[in-house]
Amino acid sequence: MLPPFELILFRPLRGGGSSRDYEALAAGFVVDLSLLMNRLGDVHVRALADEEATQGTLEIVGELIVFTDGMRVAVDLKDGDEVLWSENVELADQLVSDVRLVLAANLIQAATGQRKDVRRARLGGTQDVEAYKRVCLARFQALPAGQRRRVLEEAVARDPDYAEAQLLLSDALEQAGEREVARELLAAVAKRFPRFSWARQRYGVSLRVAGFGEAAVGEVQAALDTDPDGVTLFHAGLFAEAGGDPRTAATLYQRAVERGCTDPVLCDKLARLRANTGDPKQAILLWDRARRLDPTNEHVLGNLALAHHHAGSAAEAEVLFEQAVLVAPDSYTTWANQAVWLQDLGKHVAAMEACTRALALRPASPLMLNNRGVSRMAIGDRSGARRDFEESLEHDPDAELAIYIRANLARLARGNARVDEAARMLRRGAEFVCDGKLREAIPLLLEALDLYGEAWHAWLMLGLAYREERQWDKCFEAMAQVVELNPDHAWARSELAMAALALGRTEEAWDQARQAVDAESDDPGLLCNLGLVELERGRLEAASDAFEQAHEMDPADEVIALCRKELKKRRRKDPRWGDRGWAL
Repeated sequence: MLPPFELILFRPLRGGGSSRDYEALAAGFVVDLSLLMNRLGDVHVRALADEEATQGTLEIVGELIVFTDGMRVAVDLKDGDEVLWSENVELADQLVSDVRLVLAANLIQAATGQRKDVRRARLGGTQDVEAYKRVCLARFQALPAGQRRRVLEEAVARDPDYAEAQLLLSDALEQAGEREVARELLAAVAKRFPRFSWARQRYGVSLRVAGFGEAAVGEVQAALDTDPDGVTLFHAGLFAEAGGDPRTAATLYQRAVERGCTDPVLCDKLARLRANTGDPKQAILLWDRARRLDPTNEHVLGNLALAHHHAGSAAEAEVLFEQAVLVAPDSYTTWANQAVWLQDLGKHVAAMEACTRALALRPASPLMLNNRGVSRMAIGDRSGARRDFEESLEHDPDAELAIYIRANLARLARGNARVDEAARMLRRGAEFVCDGKLREAIPLLLEALDLYGEAWHAWLMLGLAYREERQWDKCFEAMAQVVELNPDHAWARSELAMAALALGRTEEAWDQARQAVDAESDDPGLLCNLGLVELERGRLEAASDAFEQAHEMDPADEVIALCRKELKKRRRKDPRWGDRGWAL
């Protein structure tokens, strides 16, 4: 179950001023307090720029009065016409940060009944009211870029410890094309305020954009170590997903939701990951929440409809697809998901039309080209199907999709019966491998590969069979085929490393084992295999590091325990360590 939250609209503040600067200051204050409340969690606050009509949602209304030495804010939290809570506060020098935090915490408590710990949010703020006014002005979206940069520079000049202002200034520098200057500013803030997680994260992202990947990961990890709140976890998940690590991203997104983060983008991204791993019911809950948090995100309707289809809710799926076509006809996801749905229903002519609509919006989509080819093949348009499959391969699909596309081309070239017979032999051969019947397995797998040589699963099972037979040269050849057909298969790389090690090709073994760990660094088995390679290379310290990391991940693994014992023996034999130097 998802944790509860309250949706709150923060309406424009009334008050004593009609100038453009007053309007900008009032709007910026609403944005600033909304961002702070969202970061604290358990609420999602939408800052409104106008009197948008809504129903059934809590609202913050009030007035802002600006005077020479500060600002006075009076707000009501309302449920319809009923006032749930009211407060009147003054922001003046030496009180700005504390008053801002207490106001945010009190509003959340009034809305949810839960008191928030605001201590960590003290980092990065200011007690200088004039500096704070300038940051509020800078948060006004319609402020011209040059004026935004000027008022932020003034805020930093007034309070050099105002880290939030410096982060906003780095944004302004980035937008002006001064990326290196912006990165230098972020580096200075991260160094000066090492426990300010926002700065560490932002600096990490800038480092990755500049090509400093290892340093970037270090900064993001430091942000997590200093402040693992919901928003920090969410941003770390974005970093991991952009770096090609969806498993870590999914874990971080889930923890962010559990910590009360209510960003609609977070819900959408976690829903996609859940749907892709076969959990449509959780995906439905998350997409429903994303829609509630931001009703303008109509592109999620197609995703939500397909999730209902996969969850067995046929009527709901049909209604949502109809709605998606009406309100989001320019969304790729509307047509891409509808194509999958129609194919599942066997409506291939309509599915082809949906694929074509999706391709009009995203012409280089290898997935949609493959899907259209599947429907063309189903209605007997073999030449059209072949064109789609071949074009799909030209657009550099990921390894798994490429396997399916080549399988479809094989069906065109050899017929469904031939490829299906290869699949049957593969399944039977895999069962024999799992049962230890290697003599029965190997001929079946070889025959399957004669029928369809692009089946990486068959090469993998054949390699495992040869491994058990200790036929290392044949094991190496089979695993090399797996890696060629599916470069992202970390375990195949690790098995290839073990075969290379058995053949005495230690440097090649190290290269493959290292790549396997780089792909899935949280797998203790892969780390253990890397340690074995390091052990055979005579690099005892590197082997120890790998074995210890693997042991921390899985203390009960017997293979890892044996490897650590073997390392202990090797160290006792190594004259550099002596006989009494180690006790693992």
